[in-house]
Amino acid sequence: MKKTKKIIAIIPAKSMSKRIPNKNIKDMAGKPMMAYIIESALKSKFLDRVIVSTDSEKIAKVAKKYGAETPFIRPKELTKDNIPTLDVLQHVLEELANKENYIPDYVMLLYPTSPLLKTARIDEAIKIALKRDSDSVFSGTYDKDHFWLEVEGGHERLYPIKQVVSQLQIPLVKENGAIYLTKTNILKKQYVADKADVLIMEEGENIDVDYPEDFARVKKILLDKHYLELSRLMSVNNMLNQKFYELQTSPPSPSFCNKIQACILRLFSRPETPLKTILEMKQL
Repeated sequence: MKKTKKIIAIIPAKSMSKRIPNKNIKDMAGKPMMAYIIESALKSKFLDRVIVSTDSEKIAKVAKKYGAETPFIRPKELTKDNIPTLDVLQHVLEELANKENYIPDYVMLLYPTSPLLKTARIDEAIKIALKRDSDSVFSGTYDKDHFWLEVEGGHERLYPIKQVVSQLQIPLVKENGAIYLTKTNILKKQYVADKADVLIMEEGENIDVDYPEDFARVKKILLDKHYLELSRLMSVNNMLNQKFYELQTSPPSPSFCNKIQACILRLFSRPETPLKTILEMKQL
C-alpha cells in the first residue's frame, strides 16, 4: 500500500508513577519497559517519526538510546494527574509546528505501558485509516456483556436494550488502550473522533501495565518468549555442529550446501519464524 500521508507516533512517558515507581524505564526482561513500544513503532512501514514526550531528562536519554526522538522536554504543568492526554498531544504538535514547521496528517498515540503490542498491529491500524480515510482508528475488543446503569432507586438496563440469545446479540467494542490513530485536525478538540474505525484485537493481546501485578505478568510473558527463542537457537546451533561434523567425513552435494545456506539465511533474516526453519534443517 502506497503511503501519501505524514504519520507520526507520540509516546507520552512522564517521570511520576505512583503505583510502579519509574515504571517507564523499569527493567522488564532485560530492557526498560518503554523500549518495547519504541522498537515496535520504529519497525513500522508507515510511521515517519517516533517521538517520546517526557518531562524527564533520564527518560529522554533512554528513549534516544532505543531510537526515538525527544526534540523537547515536556513542561512540568503538563505532568499533573489531572492533565488529559489530549493536552500532551497538542503540546507536541504545537512544538513541531512552531520549531520545525512540521505538521503531520495523522498522529498515532502509543503508550509505554503496552510492551506486548506488535508492529503488525500498528501497521494494520494505519492501513485501515489510509484505505478508509478514517478520522480515527482505535484498537479494541468485542464485548458481549450486559450492562446496567445505576439510577435513583436501583439500576436500569443499558445494553442490550432487549434480551436476545448471545448468538444474535450485536457486540459492543471496548477500547483496549493499545492504539489511537487520529487526523491532526481532529486533535484540536479530541484525540478520538466521534465516528471512528476499529482494529479488533484478541482479548488479552494487549496488557496495559498499570499495576505491579500487570508488570509481573507481562515480564513473565516476555521472559518465557526469550527462553523459547534461546532454546530454538541452541537447537539450531546443535544441528549445525552435527552437520559440520558430517561434512568432515563425507563431501556434501551442491544441493545440500544450497539448502543449508538457504536455511541459515532465512533464520537470521526472519528470526520471528525460526520453528519452520529448524524443522526443515532437521530433514536435511
